[in-house]
Amino acid sequence: MKPKTGRFSYEGAGLSVSDCPDAWRRIGRGHVAGKNWALSSQEGSLRLIDYYAIDQDPAFQAEVVGFSVQEGLLKPVELWRVTFFDDELDGECFSDHCSYEEAFIEADEDETCITKIQGYQATAALCERANVERVDPVIAFEQAALVYLKEHTDAHGVWWQDTLDPLRYSAPRGVIFQSAISAGNISVTEEVGGGQLLLPGPENSVDPLMPELTPSLALKM
Repeated sequence: MKPKTGRFSYEGAGLSVSDCPDAWRRIGRGHVAGKNWALSSQEGSLRLIDYYAIDQDPAFQAEVVGFSVQEGLLKPVELWRVTFFDDELDGECFSDHCSYEEAFIEADEDETCITKIQGYQATAALCERANVERVDPVIAFEQAALVYLKEHTDAHGVWWQDTLDPLRYSAPRGVIFQSAISAGNISVTEEVGGGQLLLPGPENSVDPLMPELTPSLALKM
């Protein structure tokens, strides 16, 4: 699920996983290929935080921002947002930029689709903690949240229950924290008939609605 060049990943510093590898092979054609690998946990099940259950919680947002600013991971800045309609996705999309000049070029010099917003810019420290070379402003908070969750919870990782729709480049996905793997709590084994993509094994299938995945149990605040 991760591109091989540029050290960029939406899931940050960890092991990208999914329970629908064929969908991700279609979405990431040229980047996602090879055999299937299965994950298993010595504890019997994977403890994954349901990101969409907490990302809009004001208390969680404040906690992440406070931690990230103190740690020098995020810098509050003014951003320029370009809003546009994507014919391929058949919906409205947006991109955030650190300068008006960048936004103006992205908007094909159409000022009507540019607005100024308050947001956050990733620092070099966040890139280092997330093990990536760059962090787009639109996902800066999420990348910082992954660092926070890795360091402040006992979960194995995070899960995004995205809609399964490869034609719109969308499918469920997750990340296993490197610390969980390094601790020896997670094992990875090759599945017959399936390199780069990993998915939970049948005995440890990831269900974002499982009790152990609820924020109240997985998140310590």
